[in-house]
Amino acid sequence: MDKEILCEFMEQFQKRNPNLYVFSSHLHMDEQTPHIHIDFVPFIRNSKRGLDTRVSLKGALGEQGFKGGTRGMTEWNEWIEAEKQELSKVMGRYGVQLKQLGTHNKHLSVLDFEEQERQKEVVELEQTISGSKEELSSILHQQIATGQETEKIRKEGEEIRQEVSELSAINHLLKEQTETLTEDKEKLLSENEKLEKQQKKLQQEINKMVQSKEVMECNIHAYDEDAKWLLAEPGTLMSAKAYRDKKALPLVERLKEVVKNLTIKCVHLTEQCKKLNAKVEGQQKQISRLTDKNMEQSSTID
Repeated sequence: MDKEILCEFMEQFQKRNPNLYVFSSHLHMDEQTPHIHIDFVPFIRNSKRGLDTRVSLKGALGEQGFKGGTRGMTEWNEWIEAEKQELSKVMGRYGVQLKQLGTHNKHLSVLDFEEQERQKEVVELEQTISGSKEELSSILHQQIATGQETEKIRKEGEEIRQEVSELSAINHLLKEQTETLTEDKEKLLSENEKLEKQQKKLQQEINKMVQSKEVMECNIHAYDEDAKWLLAEPGTLMSAKAYRDKKALPLVERLKEVVKNLTIKCVHLTEQCKKLNAKVEGQQKQISRLTDKNMEQSSTID
């Protein structure tokens, strides 16, 4: 029955005392007198100084209607008597009567001591709250500083991303230019190779002309040695007119024809040689220009 009385008393305790925040309660049935320990924090709301909600035993009991006024009957004493009355009502419902042991002056000093201890706890709690406020303020400053640093890092990251984007675009452009230069280089090398082939071909033609010249010189020697190109001695009975008509004039005509053909061929070969020499010179200049350009583009590509 003692357990039921104490449990019912405890169940209604928080409702009766809205300004006493209960954070722990323990029922002891293993001692001579069954009893219950209730731990609570007194607080008030709408405080005019300090925090809006703060710890205050006097204020908490005052808001619950315990005003006190005398040293012997403080807010605490009034609240103790009211709780005893509530306990007496619960006991009455179970048919148990609260035993009055006479005056309670003997316990007032103990209650005053507990109030003093509570006030010390209140001071400690207020100091803790003050320290927490300072710590919170420091944390807020750190958060602001961290936010500024984060924004700075974000801007730096944005600038770096922009630079990377620009460098990527430049790299892409350089790749395209390198590909174009490489293609031009290949074309120049191909043209250079073609010109070299043409130059070899022209050189072969010049060599042929030189060979033709040598052949012609051999043929000229033949004019000095071959009997058909020599003027025969006149016969014993041959007249001058007959010698002229039969021997001299035919030889002269053959020589004229040879001279004419040689002259034409010589002029033709001379003109052809001039053209070939001019073409070779032009191709050599073009090869030199392409070689210089090829070297320049190779340097650019590197």
